[in-house]
Amino acid sequence: MKTEVSWKRRFLRKRLQYMLVCVFVVAVIFVIHQLFYFKELNQATVGKLIAGSVQDTHRVVVGKRADKWNQPYHSKLIRDKNGRTVSLRGTRDQDIAKYLPNVNGKFVCFASKREIDFLKVNDDYCDCPMDGSDEPGTNACSNGFFNCEKSSRKSAARIPSYKVNDGHCDCCDGSDEWAEAAVLYKLSSKFSLCNLIKKNKNRMMQQEPAAGHGTTWSPLDAFQDGAHCEYAVIVLNRPIYWRHDVLLQFWRKARITVTVDGGTQRWLKYLEEQGIDVLNDERYVPNLITGDMDSCPLSLIQKLRSIGSTVIETPDQNHTDYTKALLQVAHYARTRNINLGEIYVLAETSGRFDHIIGNVNTLYKSEKLVGNIRVLQVASNSLTWILKPGLHSIHIPQILVEQKSWCGLLPFGCSVNCISTTGLKWNLNNSTMQFGGLISTSNTYENSEVTVNTDTSVIWTMGIGSLKDNANDEAS
Repeated sequence: MKTEVSWKRRFLRKRLQYMLVCVFVVAVIFVIHQLFYFKELNQATVGKLIAGSVQDTHRVVVGKRADKWNQPYHSKLIRDKNGRTVSLRGTRDQDIAKYLPNVNGKFVCFASKREIDFLKVNDDYCDCPMDGSDEPGTNACSNGFFNCEKSSRKSAARIPSYKVNDGHCDCCDGSDEWAEAAVLYKLSSKFSLCNLIKKNKNRMMQQEPAAGHGTTWSPLDAFQDGAHCEYAVIVLNRPIYWRHDVLLQFWRKARITVTVDGGTQRWLKYLEEQGIDVLNDERYVPNLITGDMDSCPLSLIQKLRSIGSTVIETPDQNHTDYTKALLQVAHYARTRNINLGEIYVLAETSGRFDHIIGNVNTLYKSEKLVGNIRVLQVASNSLTWILKPGLHSIHIPQILVEQKSWCGLLPFGCSVNCISTTGLKWNLNNSTMQFGGLISTSNTYENSEVTVNTDTSVIWTMGIGSLKDNANDEAS
């Protein structure tokens, strides 16, 4: 009896302590439950919002099957309101919550804090240029990053965005080449994605293309017999060495003419040397003047504005004046229903090396800036442009063939895995090109038609000095 009373007394004395322990345990269970609840709620909200904004596979993968091919990011799957699995390409697990819209229903760029419409996430256009956070799954932002689904000791977990869908597997599981996954998966289920891509590329490269396929280039026609499409001319802030009878005619036939910042002053000085005053001859007044306007007198800009030029100041220091000029030309053409086929950019290759490389970088970005309009850089002794993946046929003037003029193929930015050529003195046969390895410089021609079949974008550059010299001889 005493034992029972003693036990009850001890319990009553420590009743408060026992209650506190019980409350603490219940509280811990409640907090853990709430954490899981909010996590699921956030995932459901993201899934609902993302699934509602999906228009194509550039942005988000949505489907009922969560296999490797339909759902390359099954480790980051979330569910939408219909129970479908949803994944935001190129993101990490811990970053999913960052893509929740704010109170205004907008996505907020990580670095600049700029608000953009949620539909613009992964829409293959860079709206957050400071960090590329709006394009985690595409190559639209060159300074962004793509997170591989899996990583290994030989393959990085994260790659630069410009390597996404470039035809070369950088992720060990091939998740960075998602654009080809759906097509190649239909061909076979025996190989990994990277092996499928490589095998398919090699098969395509070895096949003879059917007649009429590929891209044909006749860029010198615009300076001789006349261009076969409407074109624009952009004058950068570089010296102008072209013969006036060739350049002035080329300018007059252009559908859009543009001078960029200090290029405006250079163009007017060039006209003055030919005895031309734009006040008396409006054919040489540029349609458009762009740039941050720090290299051209304001009075000169105002003068040209008064006689018809459209002046657009572009102060953004994150992009070069050349890059911004291409954007403005594309906008100018769209708003005036001009069907541009080519843009010729007068840019001498002499001078500062960083400027030369900056111009090459703009060439690589040109498709994102102007779409399918071809962009060619023109110097007094050379032409330079990008050959995109595929077959290209380049028509070479006979005089350049006879004079053994130089040409080159340069793999800027990344290696070219498979490239073949015909018509050159030293042809490439399913070769790999990269800096530190093989590149094709100081090459020349065997005949007047050169073909290039490449699996990766590559720079084509060709000398035209002998063509200009021959024109001078004929003129004299």
